[in-house]
Amino acid sequence: MNILTLDLGTTYFKAALFDEGGRLLHVAHEALAIDKPKPGWWELPGDSFEVHVRAVLGKLRALAGEGTDGFGGVGAMSFATQANSVRLYVNDDVIFSPMVLWLDERAEDYRDALTALVSRMDHQGLTGIPEISHQFLLARLLYWSRVNEGWGQVRDGGKICLISDVLTRWFTGEHVTEAGVAGLSGMVDIHQLDWIDELIDEVKLDRSCFGKIVRAGTDVGCIRAAVADEFGLPRTCRFVVGCLDQYAGAIGAGNVGVGKISETTGTVLATVRCTDKFDPSLGKTGVYQGPAFEAGRYFQMAFSTASASLLERYRREHAAEYSFEQLGELASTVSDKADDGAGIVLNASASASAMQAIFTGELPSGLTDEQRIAREVYAIFDGVAGELNRQIGILCGDDRPESVRCVGGAARSDVWRAIKAQRVGARMLRVDCEEPTSLGAAICAASAVQGRTIPEVAKQWVRVVGG
Repeated sequence: MNILTLDLGTTYFKAALFDEGGRLLHVAHEALAIDKPKPGWWELPGDSFEVHVRAVLGKLRALAGEGTDGFGGVGAMSFATQANSVRLYVNDDVIFSPMVLWLDERAEDYRDALTALVSRMDHQGLTGIPEISHQFLLARLLYWSRVNEGWGQVRDGGKICLISDVLTRWFTGEHVTEAGVAGLSGMVDIHQLDWIDELIDEVKLDRSCFGKIVRAGTDVGCIRAAVADEFGLPRTCRFVVGCLDQYAGAIGAGNVGVGKISETTGTVLATVRCTDKFDPSLGKTGVYQGPAFEAGRYFQMAFSTASASLLERYRREHAAEYSFEQLGELASTVSDKADDGAGIVLNASASASAMQAIFTGELPSGLTDEQRIAREVYAIFDGVAGELNRQIGILCGDDRPESVRCVGGAARSDVWRAIKAQRVGARMLRVDCEEPTSLGAAICAASAVQGRTIPEVAKQWVRVVGG
């Protein structure tokens, strides 16, 4: 039995096929054609969401073939998804709004109203969100409820569908929302897994507009026959609710036990900890807390822009003739000793467009261009490693981990992992799968159809190297 996954990312969708032992068979990508009709607006207009899903599944089907070792052998499917991207309906099939992506800023003028609204309750204690912003679903609905004359059509029989809800309704006809994704809407009590009535009333909607909240790994049932026939999937294929992409990455890294830690060094640096306790004090540190795959378990997440995106920008602006591998090799020539260090440090909070503003300190004189690049890349590696160490300190306190599971593109760099290991004082274990986020979604699906827990499947399927 094969498992099909869809990763609903921000810049592209990804479809992957795994065998019954969790080994990646095929993967396909489809870039998104994002519309920006006004400054700060980010949309997938019309039915472009469905167009992109059809395209990426078509690519994967062409790679995998029709037989039982390909699409014909798919027994279950699931997803990993972005949060706070939403499409509204006035009834089951009439679209009220385009798919508005989480990056959209149309609700920015409602910051003050949003702050006043959540200040009337223990919002952080209920939702696990340290600070609400205009890019959360709550802000978007607040905006729409104030500017759209036809808002009553949504309230009276309409649907609020996050991006993964749209996929679920299309494939199964059911309106359900994964708990972790719902939790990041700013509108959910993550302890009770229920929408907050006061916030629903404030945005002038009815509870019936929102999907039923379920945990990752919930089996919704067989996909609709028409959908199965369209995509060449068996009509017996089960649809299993996946989860937020950061949670899926943690699951795909084997981060499914209390106290486990994983990190993703990609567009952002995200460190995730699995725990059985909600910690109200973490709200002051900027840590997000959300419901995990089983009752009484939470994921805690810390984020930073000090990540692999800095290396990508550096290479683009200052070292385009070098590959990422070559830059890593250059960084490895720089000693980590204090008396022979990089000479500069990474200012992780820098936001200036000029790359030089990211660095502080001075380099020794007389360096060749290659030696200068080596030290600047080292400064990026070491600076991000320092930020990772800070995040782990916030999440773990004195209970430091002995090992950290690493995913994301940077995990492939032995040099970077070694620098992180030195900074953190723990082994950095790379997950031996090119698509750990998709693997996490596949583990959710396998758990449901194989009758095993997510930790049981992860223990068998997740393979690590390094350390």
